[in-house]
Amino acid sequence: MSWWRFGKTVQSAEEFERRRLARFREFVAFVEDSSPWYERVMAERGLDAETCRPEDFPVLSQEDVAAQPGALVEAAPPGGPLVREATPELVRELNDRQPGAIRGRASVLARLAAMQLDGDLWIRPQSIISSGEPLSRVQRLLIEGAFGECLRDMYWSREHGCMGVREPGSGEMGLNETDLIFERREDHTLVTNLRNRETPMIRYRMNDVLQPGYVARAEDAPRFLNRWGEEDRLPAAAVLEVDVPHIREYQLRLLNRTQFDLLVVMDPGASRGNRRGAVEALRVHFGEALRAREMGNVCFEVVETDEIVSGSPKYAFVI
Repeated sequence: MSWWRFGKTVQSAEEFERRRLARFREFVAFVEDSSPWYERVMAERGLDAETCRPEDFPVLSQEDVAAQPGALVEAAPPGGPLVREATPELVRELNDRQPGAIRGRASVLARLAAMQLDGDLWIRPQSIISSGEPLSRVQRLLIEGAFGECLRDMYWSREHGCMGVREPGSGEMGLNETDLIFERREDHTLVTNLRNRETPMIRYRMNDVLQPGYVARAEDAPRFLNRWGEEDRLPAAAVLEVDVPHIREYQLRLLNRTQFDLLVVMDPGASRGNRRGAVEALRVHFGEALRAREMGNVCFEVVETDEIVSGSPKYAFVI
């Protein structure tokens, strides 16, 4: 899987970068005239709007944004009825209304998909939008298995609005690189927003991890001590890209710096043999991922459970 840019374009990569840099410099000229905070930053660093580049600016924190005059103008959320929690009351309401489109966090949509497969929910939406949480492979396959290929995975934030989209049936996430400049790091991302003039943000730090094919949070890459006693991360891809059938949910619960439990909710219709196979596949998946990072010393147990409680509004793959 890989990234691609929004929209159809006949521009070469060089032409795209040239035009975007020109747009960035025009944006900086506006910001210098309208934002005392950025005027001071540019004066301190000796920056010229006609020659500067994004990397010339300091990293912008949430505290820096709060220090600027005016409140953050939050982007409007994506459209469609929002489902906040997969409750019996919501299931009855959805069955009565039969909505053509729904949107919600990935964990909520996955639980609705499980209810659909179990026969408690019977809706036929033409469009489903997942936003607000990373979408794992297990969740995506569960949702598509219940509702068909109508799932749109939207990378959205209150600061920048729509940052990327994976269209139904696609293995690629498209980043909005026309309006946003992304600087990817191992455990965070810096984003420059070229369209937000109410609250200018150049190199705004977000705890999102962008890798080809998926968007994760920094906390989805747990830290352990490797075989040399050094701290290292298990890549978020190892956590989110689990490709094991017959499981509906899973969560890593860290016990200490070299041990964790892997909680798993199995498909209730899975046979005993399928359950054993899923457990063994999970052991292989995480064992290989740990050894690839010199963390074969890290121990874990696969623990079957009937329910996983996240403990926060957003689902946590690692706690």
